[in-house]
Amino acid sequence: MNSQEPAAPIRALSCPRCAGALQAVEGDSELLQCAYCGHRFLDEYRGDAASYAPVGRLGRRRALSVLRRALSQVSVKGHVVEQAQRLHLPFWDVQAKLVGWQRYRRRLPATVNASSGLPEVVEPSQVEMKEETFGRNVSYSTAACDPREYGLTGISGRARFLSLRPFQLDRVPPDETVCAVLKPASVVLRQARLYHAARSVPRDARRPAQRVMLIRPRIRLIYYPVWRLRYRSMGRPFEAIVDGLQPHILKGSYPVVVNDALETWLAAGAAAGLLAGLSTTLGTLGAIGWSANRLLRDGVQGREGEISAWVRRQVGGKRVVVRTLGN
Repeated sequence: MNSQEPAAPIRALSCPRCAGALQAVEGDSELLQCAYCGHRFLDEYRGDAASYAPVGRLGRRRALSVLRRALSQVSVKGHVVEQAQRLHLPFWDVQAKLVGWQRYRRRLPATVNASSGLPEVVEPSQVEMKEETFGRNVSYSTAACDPREYGLTGISGRARFLSLRPFQLDRVPPDETVCAVLKPASVVLRQARLYHAARSVPRDARRPAQRVMLIRPRIRLIYYPVWRLRYRSMGRPFEAIVDGLQPHILKGSYPVVVNDALETWLAAGAAAGLLAGLSTTLGTLGAIGWSANRLLRDGVQGREGEISAWVRRQVGGKRVVVRTLGN
């Protein structure tokens, strides 16, 4: 991050204690001072973020074992892994002090009439004005790239429990991929401030006004590992994403052979025969209507050879469908 960014956006902030204008302290570019109450705050983060990686990652053999066990649980027999690649997905982790001031309206709760036992209507004048200051330690985690295709939405529930070590990009093997950081630290800090500012307002508050900021932020990048396994089963390619720390599937797909087409035809024939025994016309019309509905649903338009191919496909009874693998 550029350390020569102008300080104007920071100086435009208001003091979270008294809403006074904040000004840079002469001789110290990292401090801001309120022109009204004199309170000082540490400037927003402007340094480079340290990068870390979790300790205890799964190896290739363990990742293949996780896939093999998951496929055996869904009765998939026979698969060949064509590619196993470890990826490192970046996530921002922020630890900071949230300080702020807020004012809002809160309607007084309705009281119960002693004689009737019914709640009394709260008049518009029965509204209390609340004004308060707060300061607490907060944490915030968000993805620095788009990890949804890998089955991850975030690591906020895991970040504080991870054992970390410094992440050295120059030591990453050439067959592994490090995903690029697409979200800058300045955006993450702004999101963290807005997120915790919204959580500071009570649910029954009306027309809130706030002055909130993060001080002493400590921000770091955590590169979370995942395994992307590309395999082939029943002659078709599939993919599975294995968590790089915990032995389970994050996302994936697998083939399933379905034999319901022939059973459906036999059931339809039995129904048509039953109806034909009662009414030949009714049975014939029912069979024609059922067949026409199947043809329309499967998109058969009557071109040359299309209907015969459809009949062979239906009577054959077997088809392969793709289902979701993982949580």
